[in-house]
Amino acid sequence: EKQQTPVSTTAAAAAAAVAASDDDDTLYEWDVYVCQSKACKERGAGATLDAFVGLAPPQVKVHPAIISKSRGKGPIVRCVKREQQQPQQQQQQKLKQQRETSDGNTSEKEKDDEDIEGVGGDLDAFEASAVDSVDKVYRILTKHMSLEGVDSTACECLKWNYQGNNHLEQGEVSKAIDCYGRAIGTGYADQEGVVLLMRSTAYLKRAFEHQRELRKVVDELQRIVPEPESLQMLFATAQANPSLARALHQRVLSDRRKQDRQFRQIKFRHSLYEYALLHAAQDSLRATQILPHYAKTWLRAGDSLAELRKLREAASYYEKAMEIDPTLVETLMPVVERLRKSQEFLDQARSLGWPEDTLRLALDVAG
Repeated sequence: EKQQTPVSTTAAAAAAAVAASDDDDTLYEWDVYVCQSKACKERGAGATLDAFVGLAPPQVKVHPAIISKSRGKGPIVRCVKREQQQPQQQQQQKLKQQRETSDGNTSEKEKDDEDIEGVGGDLDAFEASAVDSVDKVYRILTKHMSLEGVDSTACECLKWNYQGNNHLEQGEVSKAIDCYGRAIGTGYADQEGVVLLMRSTAYLKRAFEHQRELRKVVDELQRIVPEPESLQMLFATAQANPSLARALHQRVLSDRRKQDRQFRQIKFRHSLYEYALLHAAQDSLRATQILPHYAKTWLRAGDSLAELRKLREAASYYEKAMEIDPTLVETLMPVVERLRKSQEFLDQARSLGWPEDTLRLALDVAG
């Protein structure tokens, strides 16, 4: 990232103040306000906020905010440094703010500070604009705020994760999967569950792409396979006109070769579909182990298992998701009921001797 993070002229003063403060024993903490206005969100302020939360050491408090009177392009970040307060000082500051609010005597300066709740006194502060990457967040924390303890491995992991998210939003599934793999490869454990969940989502999207191609191949096969009536007519024509029999026979053989190629394409596409689903299931099941209290991991695992026709298992994972997040009940309960009915159909078809591969292929094509 060659482009420097644009910062206001107060950034240099803030950095100098930080350096000067290193010589004493005073403890400082930072408040970081990440603008979440509509304009900033359109430029990725949500990811910027997540990056600060993921990278900031304990002495930094990160807040979503609406930052006004800023000339720079979003995402806008405002960083405020202040002396660490003792519990008694914090209570006194809170009571002072409550009195000022109730008296209705807030000054114009204090009104500006309301965008940065809890700010007061002589402070070092600076504002940065166009903070639209993890690298820029890392540079602000380490260079402009001169903080130690910012994990470079976490930075690398978040960078690949957000790149994967961008690719996924653009429909570039293969690039997204590659980025998520690189994020996991950093070994940063705190983000592993989230990245696995996102990679599972990407693999599901890839599976659906293969399923669409599979349906196209099946439709083409249906087009080239002749109806029984047509074959009977050709046979009757060959019997009535022996001179045409050889040509008709060659035509049937040519059509058969086309059909064989199409059958091989169906098997190939179906194997790609199932391969992507297996990866989606593997990642999502692992994510449920790492983030057992996060409903989305159980939901994604249910999605993957349902596509693999593991219907009983899928229903149990959906039920766990509803247990964690009751707001999902309205959406998922009909899905669970539908899975149970589908399971009854599968059990009946198996009892009638349907081959497992044929049954699975028919269901996957039908969706």
